[in-house]
Amino acid sequence: MVDAAGDTIPFSKIQWTSSGNGDSGTEPFPAGTFVNGGVQNVGSMASNSWNESCWTFSYSNATVPRVGTYTGVVLYTMSAP
Repeated sequence: MVDAAGDTIPFSKIQWTSSGNGDSGTEPFPAGTFVNGGVQNVGSMASNSWNESCWTFSYSNATVPRVGTYTGVVLYTMSAP
C-alpha cells in the first residue's frame, strides 16, 4: 500500500481472522496474512457446495508508519472448471 508521499506499508502486514454464522469446526477459507505481490490462493471448495467465511482484517504494525492515507487493491477471483 502506498500514500501520496510514496511511503509504503507492505501487504504482508495485513492479516485476517475467519469466522462464520453458526459455524463449528474448520473454516473453508481460513485466517491468514497477505503475501507481498503475486497471486495467493486462500481456499477451494467442491462443486455444488455452500461455503462462507467472514473475514476481519487487521494491521500488524511492528513499526509506526508515517501519517497518511494508504491505498492498495486486493482482487478476489473465483473460477470454476
